[in-house]
Amino acid sequence: MYDMTIRFSQWLDRSRKAKALTLQGLGERVGSGKGYMCGILAEDVNPPSTKVCSLLAKVFGVSPEYVTFMAYRDKAPEPVRQRLEVFEILRETTARLRAAKAKIANQVEIRSLEAQIDRTLDVLDRMWAPASGANGNGNRRAH
Repeated sequence: MYDMTIRFSQWLDRSRKAKALTLQGLGERVGSGKGYMCGILAEDVNPPSTKVCSLLAKVFGVSPEYVTFMAYRDKAPEPVRQRLEVFEILRETTARLRAAKAKIANQVEIRSLEAQIDRTLDVLDRMWAPASGANGNGNRRAH
């Protein structure tokens, strides 16, 4: 979720361009001027307030927490940024482990369903077999 590879100014510029917004237009949407938006992109001003972060989040369709995180992460001291990176790695790893666990659970469910189908087909085989039990190989299915 949090892209640790780009700075807030880069994220803001990419997001603005993706929405085809000018700096003036973006500034108007969040109650700021073009100058402040230019300052953010040039990294010459302090990060936006949480209020502006919330408005940016609405413009770009992301959570206010995400925008605030991106805005302030770059200004945090190096030890804090390092911990944030570790946290992000742990978050991504946890998500991947959960996805893998779901796949494994699905595989177990699939195997269970396959076994149930096999049992059902065996019952049908016995029901359809001639009274003598001889129907070629004794089973209508090829294994």
